[in-house]
Amino acid sequence: MKYKKIILGLLMMCTTITSLNALDSWTTGAYANNVNISEILTIPDAKELIVNISGETEKNYDFIIIKDSNGNTLKKLSGKINESFIVSGSFITANLKSDYSITKSGVTVSIETKEESKNDKFTPLPKTGQTTTYTHYDDGNYQKGTTRSYTRDDINEIVTDNVTGLMWQDTIEAQSTSWQDSIDLCEALELGAFTDWRLPTIEELFYITDKGQINTAIDAKFKNIKTHQYWSSTTYSWWSSSKWYINFKKGEIHAGNNAMERHVRCVRLPSVTSNFMRDDVLEVVKDTTTGLIWQDDYAHKSIEATWQGAINYCENMTFAGYSNWRLPNINELYSIVDTNKDEPAIKDTFINVDNGRHWSSTTSANTHDTAWSVGFYYGGTNGIYAKYNEMHIRCVKDTQ
Repeated sequence: MKYKKIILGLLMMCTTITSLNALDSWTTGAYANNVNISEILTIPDAKELIVNISGETEKNYDFIIIKDSNGNTLKKLSGKINESFIVSGSFITANLKSDYSITKSGVTVSIETKEESKNDKFTPLPKTGQTTTYTHYDDGNYQKGTTRSYTRDDINEIVTDNVTGLMWQDTIEAQSTSWQDSIDLCEALELGAFTDWRLPTIEELFYITDKGQINTAIDAKFKNIKTHQYWSSTTYSWWSSSKWYINFKKGEIHAGNNAMERHVRCVRLPSVTSNFMRDDVLEVVKDTTTGLIWQDDYAHKSIEATWQGAINYCENMTFAGYSNWRLPNINELYSIVDTNKDEPAIKDTFINVDNGRHWSSTTSANTHDTAWSVGFYYGGTNGIYAKYNEMHIRCVKDTQ
């Protein structure tokens, strides 16, 4: 045991070992200032591990550091964390370091083998709502995702999303107010015998917009809808005094000052969050929740094309042993945005990233010579850019 401690001590580079037992999960819990704690996580005889990390540390000051069996640093993460990736070997070292100031709730690190993680039951994103085909292999052609389904309780004025389980306030007195007042209104709301209402995230708002409609870009089951802007609970990472909001006239996402007045639509029950895992050999990122597999090689960063050129590029691409790539629709492309970050506003699992605008396969319902895109500098999205513009491309494929 003495020699084992010496070897582990070298691998940990003099950090504190909290346990020598064979663990496959470690939760730090709420941690103190100036801590430097570590844990060895191992699955004996495993050749590859899937590492899952979730939780929160103080952004840019407190870090969770993951090292492989050779002591090489694989990840150094801070802030809100929800990430998965593959590592060779049978064990990893997880190390939490904090500074002298603010602390957070901590993180959970777990490992599993590929066999343990196999799960063919995915939760596809909702369809965008676009049903018209403007060119071969566009969003209207593929119509990828789960068919939308809503039920309205006319007595309580609540719309239930039958796909996600989210329940939406749909009362006629939906107000226009500042961001903080919107938070307070939702927390105080009593509707349909429920009291756990909250202001929705920008992702939740975006996925109920219907990109096949204009002026009221939302399902007809929602009866009380303004064409104006609605607050989300999501902070604009580049400027903390601003928050993201949605415009239900076109379904576009923008950011605005907290003091401005916008409409409120409360929601209850949690939505599904995606988990991402990178295969460093194939240079792809898999969303283990939706089943989508994303191109993430270095070469694609230098490629820009018109909207039609982007569709052709993905359709003709053979990469990572696959040939069934396509240009993602706007819901799929937005699913890899990380609203907690900027420059670039993309999930940490992606390595080969560019801040620029990326095409989706979804045409704007407002004017058919423009298409939806995502700007990964801050994570905003809209459908205002003409299709002849050249933008970046990131292709996607289904698991099957």
